[in-house]
Amino acid sequence: MKLVHIQVNSDVNFHKDMIKEKFKNWSTTLQQHYQEIYNSQIKLLPEKLNQSQPISSAILVPLLFNQYNDLYVLATVRHNSLSLFEGEVCMPGGKCEDSETPKETALRETLEEIGLHQDNIEILCEGPSIFYYRNGKVYVVCPVYGLIKKSFYAALSKNEVIDIFTVNFSRVLEGYEGSLGVPGCGILTNKTFRIIGLSHFVIAIAASAYYRKMPHKKCFSYTNKSRFFTDFFEYYMIHKL
Repeated sequence: MKLVHIQVNSDVNFHKDMIKEKFKNWSTTLQQHYQEIYNSQIKLLPEKLNQSQPISSAILVPLLFNQYNDLYVLATVRHNSLSLFEGEVCMPGGKCEDSETPKETALRETLEEIGLHQDNIEILCEGPSIFYYRNGKVYVVCPVYGLIKKSFYAALSKNEVIDIFTVNFSRVLEGYEGSLGVPGCGILTNKTFRIIGLSHFVIAIAASAYYRKMPHKKCFSYTNKSRFFTDFFEYYMIHKL
């Protein structure tokens, strides 16, 4: 099992209250807009939804403050042997088991994949569930946003995760043509990874709330769903700024 030290600012109480207030307002807006989001995504995949029963799943978006009080997100690189998102940058997560809530799924998968215990995570809110089509199946992914309370050693699951690293939260709002190249800082330190698709979106949607700033339009050029994504950000900014 590979261990990687993740350094976190210990003054978490100050940050916790501040970020919770921002995310509380953001989460309320999402709940108000949720049905429109849900309906918009269904329209994007009508034939695929008829062919496949959506699979409920959840991911944890682990946030942390470094020693300079900059906000980062903790990301992983999935093992190449996996059948879904193999070799891609993701956040810990997976399929919801029977009777599990998205929060319970996200916390369970996080412990299994990187050894981060739920006692070291302050749950902030849940984001909007997102329809995602991959390998002939439709996934309904609920992102759960949490703040890491203190430094820890990430224990990477040898069958699921090959690396772990942190990404400056503000960078995902810049124009990177829908992806963000970042250097590995855990094990594969000489390799640059790209954050794309679903992972890029769930980070960008929260970064826009935290910084009260619209992502660069190039952030959405990677997908035919770009109109929906930009519509959502515009809705959020108009109603909350």
